Amino acid sequence: MSCKAQDIADLFTYFETDPCIQSCYKRMMNVVMTEECTIKENNRTVKPELAKVLNKHYHKFVFDAMKMAYICGFVPFYITRQNDIRIPMVMAAGSFSWSVELCGKHQKRRKFEIIDKCSRYVVHVHTNLVKESDVHVINFSNPVLHNDGKACYPLMALYRQYMQLQEIQKIIQEANVWNKDKHVAITEQFDLKDQTTSGIELLDEVRRYTLTGQSGIAPVVRMRRAHTGSTSDATLHSINDANLHWLSKQFEGGEDSKSAKFHLLPANMNLSELGTISVGAELQILIANYRTSVHDFFDMPNTEAASSKGGSVIGSQLSRQQYNQVLATNKFVEGMLETTYRLQFNLDETVNVDVKLHPQSRLEINNFADIKAISEIEGFLSGGEKQQIKDLFLKK
Repeated sequence: MSCKAQDIADLFTYFETDPCIQSCYKRMMNVVMTEECTIKENNRTVKPELAKVLNKHYHKFVFDAMKMAYICGFVPFYITRQNDIRIPMVMAAGSFSWSVELCGKHQKRRKFEIIDKCSRYVVHVHTNLVKESDVHVINFSNPVLHNDGKACYPLMALYRQYMQLQEIQKIIQEANVWNKDKHVAITEQFDLKDQTTSGIELLDEVRRYTLTGQSGIAPVVRMRRAHTGSTSDATLHSINDANLHWLSKQFEGGEDSKSAKFHLLPANMNLSELGTISVGAELQILIANYRTSVHDFFDMPNTEAASSKGGSVIGSQLSRQQYNQVLATNKFVEGMLETTYRLQFNLDETVNVDVKLHPQSRLEINNFADIKAISEIEGFLSGGEKQQIKDLFLKK
């Protein structure tokens, strides 16, 4: 089982450009990374100068790492040196591919890798700037082995749904292009009463005459020239030419300089206008289902659905279950940063490293309507807390 570099790049582009995914992802990460993290080594807080530098790099690293976690199911990164300090960098999308391999009991394990795993992700680097041995992998989801060689990643179901939506939008766009112009159908009407050979031959002659105006009889041609009303010796090749000549004389030009556009159909022809293609409400239903799936994937409240049902901003707040999902993401990020810190400073597992994030509280206050709703709950806020909220919204 493997995932090609181009597939990873396509998934990354999808993740970065889809508004619904970006809205849910940024909302979750902004809750997790509200404040700077606290770093302790052997129960001692690191120096403020070092903490400031680390937090600056960790903020971008966490945002990039979680994108890869959702796209690949793991975080591939390496340690590089910048301004005399070792910092973590996430592998760029498209610069690597990955696969899953079985692990034996005596197989060499990576640094900080769990020993009893029977399978693991393997990163194949496609650039000479980074060695494969320097790439570290932190699992976000467990690797899955498929006999058919297909890759399994967290965004798989959402990406399939997205591609189906793109196909439907393409079809609807083609339908709109079709509906922009008028379309007609021309059919021929004939009654075959005599089904003998001579009757069919006669029918063919009649059809040829009605379509071309040519019968091959010289007197008809002479009579046709006589009815053209022209003093010239121009030869008209068919009855149709004579009809067009007469229509042009009647409807084109004139004293008032007004002309009418016309089209001449052969005899026994029926003209029918085709109707437009109705696209219905399928697209809106699919978009609504897709948006719901994205919000369910990240376990974030669907603010658009809440507003369409008349819900308030308070109704769109994180539920207890949704906030638990934020806390679970928070725990994963803390563990990832602890491993990253050890790799940065070459610390072994005996050194106690503790990284604590301070996620935003579950309750959000966005406007004065929220303040009013909270204040009306008897005994929920004390006088001092009400003053703190007032100062928070009134200060510049």
